[in-house]
Amino acid sequence: MKKIFNILIMLGMTLAAYSQQQIRGRVVESPTGDPIIGASVVLKSSPTTGTSTDIDGYFTLTVPNLNETLVFSYIGYVTQEHKAEPSMEIKLAVDVQVLDEIVVIGYGTQRKGDVTSSVASVKSENFVKGAVKDVGQLIQGKVAGLAITNPTGDPTGNTQIRMRGTNTIGGANTAPLILIDGIPGDFNTVAPEDVESIDVLKDGSAAAIYGTRGTNGVILITTKQASTVETLKLDYSGYISTSHISKKNDMLTAAEFAKLYPDYDYGYETDWVDEITRTPVSHVHNLSLQGGTRRSSYIANVNYASRQGIMLRSNFETFRGRIEITQRMFDNKVKIRFGLLGRSDWRESTVNGGSFRGWAYSSATRRNPTEPVRNEDGSWYENTSKFEYENPVALLTECDGNVKNTQLRYNAAITYNPIKDLTIQGSYSYNRTNMNRGYSETLEHISAKRDGLNGWSSVGSSISIEKLLELTVQYDLNIKRNKFTILAGYSYNENDYEQIWVDNYGFQDNYFGGWHNIGIGSALKDGKANVGTSKVTTNLIGFFGRATYSFDNRYLLMASLRYEGASQLWGTDNAWGLFPSVSAGWRITQEQFMKDQNIFDDLKLRVGYG
Repeated sequence: MKKIFNILIMLGMTLAAYSQQQIRGRVVESPTGDPIIGASVVLKSSPTTGTSTDIDGYFTLTVPNLNETLVFSYIGYVTQEHKAEPSMEIKLAVDVQVLDEIVVIGYGTQRKGDVTSSVASVKSENFVKGAVKDVGQLIQGKVAGLAITNPTGDPTGNTQIRMRGTNTIGGANTAPLILIDGIPGDFNTVAPEDVESIDVLKDGSAAAIYGTRGTNGVILITTKQASTVETLKLDYSGYISTSHISKKNDMLTAAEFAKLYPDYDYGYETDWVDEITRTPVSHVHNLSLQGGTRRSSYIANVNYASRQGIMLRSNFETFRGRIEITQRMFDNKVKIRFGLLGRSDWRESTVNGGSFRGWAYSSATRRNPTEPVRNEDGSWYENTSKFEYENPVALLTECDGNVKNTQLRYNAAITYNPIKDLTIQGSYSYNRTNMNRGYSETLEHISAKRDGLNGWSSVGSSISIEKLLELTVQYDLNIKRNKFTILAGYSYNENDYEQIWVDNYGFQDNYFGGWHNIGIGSALKDGKANVGTSKVTTNLIGFFGRATYSFDNRYLLMASLRYEGASQLWGTDNAWGLFPSVSAGWRITQEQFMKDQNIFDDLKLRVGYG
């Protein structure tokens, strides 16, 4: 009976193994046959199971069986479903309806089919699904030429953005300008769950209207707006997630190390990376309320996130809230909008002024695996004779600190349409950010034992105030097959930043000193401590304009000009700068000689300078 039972188990395992099928295929564009890079391939029955095509359009995916249905999709193409086959070639057709979508451009919107510069638009339905750290990860892998990476496991670390690669010989990179509803910010200003669409102005002709700020491209984030439908809507979303190191370095074990270096075998078996890592648990909660009437509408959103990193003591909490009220008056000729946005975050510090001490991981990968974490008396095991050879567990344990940020932003805008095709708009925003930080190292920290900096501590604070005033006038004119749009505007941007900090050491114990009582350290009295303050005020003034022309939806032209001055350059010959751009497009498929062809759904030739 036991033999029969074992045979049945082995047979079941064999059948389960054979039921798994590996699918190989390629996704190309119809009808050109060009590979589509980054196309999504997922199981219809399990949307979280899937993969993306590589640089040549190929993909490999393991499915439970050949009865599964695969869903193939990519932005700007019609989504297709196909039954799984061992070898597949999928041809995705361009979604012609996308050409009628409205995309956000500098200081306005435009029909996607009429765009003559390089603009990418990603709507909420195409965002990356699942646990994302900030708004940037919503479009990771969605926009060609836009590199969005998360280089560390630090939950407080910012997403890094690179557009068009490096831009200097030395390899230095500068992030693009990020605007949230037209107001400068970053990927952490609003919650990812509160975003409706993201538009990316990639080339010079599209971003030139923003002057020097648009040198590295512009990312336009549009938050969710209140509906004019008379209804009350309450939405909640939340998730819990965890993470792990997907690929660890292949390090020597203690036994292998002892065999290779017997003279340095201290008799212990320590996995140093394991000592400083954990299985983190993060959770995010989002609550949204919207309602109103055709004349008055409102939307409110609150978001709380508690995130843990893989490394010990890499903790982060943030609370964000936004409310926006819109009032329409005088037969919709006047629209007034008022918004209030707030954010408060807290992060644990194991390094001065930051969050997680990345050096601890580097130390863990270089540490002798036969050395102990602690001595027999319970003190930390350290080898101070070696240069930059520090106990990573002690680095993270023998310190205390945090960084707190509070942001509050007010914004208001009024739009007036005296006649049908004329729009006058004025907007103002006031953004204030306060930062307070503190950090201390105990008398058991390596800085005290090796360097003599007993209880080294630091405190600091800063305040940043940004004001933005913008005025625009736009006129639209349609004459038969001719469409004109003319825009003129003025912008004034002012930034004030000031900070203060104090570093001190020479404390007698771990209880009455530190960053909570930084003044009693002896280094300050001996003139060895550091104290500093700074203040910087800058402003940017700009005059800009844009004109677009379309004839019969075939011949397209756009030109923009910005003339701006920066206070940092006042007194020089370059205080003011001129930023022109021009782009043109020809929709070849709208020509009469292309009417009978079935190869291209939409073919546009465009050229731009900026």
